[in-house]
Amino acid sequence: MASYLLALPLLLASISLLLTPVACDEKQCLLKGINSFRQSQNLSTLTSNDKASCFAKQIAKQLEGQPCSHVTDPNTVPGVPEILRKCKVKINYTTDGLMLSVCVAKRVPNLVLNNFTKTFYTSYLKNSNFTGAGIGTEDDWTVIVLSTSTLAGSFSSFACRVSWSFYYLISVMVLFLF
Repeated sequence: MASYLLALPLLLASISLLLTPVACDEKQCLLKGINSFRQSQNLSTLTSNDKASCFAKQIAKQLEGQPCSHVTDPNTVPGVPEILRKCKVKINYTTDGLMLSVCVAKRVPNLVLNNFTKTFYTSYLKNSNFTGAGIGTEDDWTVIVLSTSTLAGSFSSFACRVSWSFYYLISVMVLFLF
């Protein structure tokens, strides 16, 4: 009888965990699906990149109301320079980044994921150079912006200051030692 009393709290805790829904928002679930795809290819997972997320959200807003037949080359999206400024991204830190967009009616999650993982976008998602991602959605559009860990693909406006600070620190240390 005593063993049943000890097992009862464990059983109740297990049941409550099973009944608790595992929730993720649409963007988190998409990133999780893409990372599962990448892991199946023996690639590292993509981490969330705030600047790439800002860029993806703003591009998705620009595509709002566009028909699915609209071609979405980043060079044809209006307002990209303003979007970069709004997201505090310098153009030098986006040259290795990549924007992918799909249009799926009502953004059905499985169809959106399939449009990224089972189309010509697959080769980009299999590219091990990409280490981060940002996701934006609007209407039927989903935009993914991939980033790298290189200065040219980091979407960082801080990278330049870090490198100059490093060189400044080294110069001061060299002068101090002499």
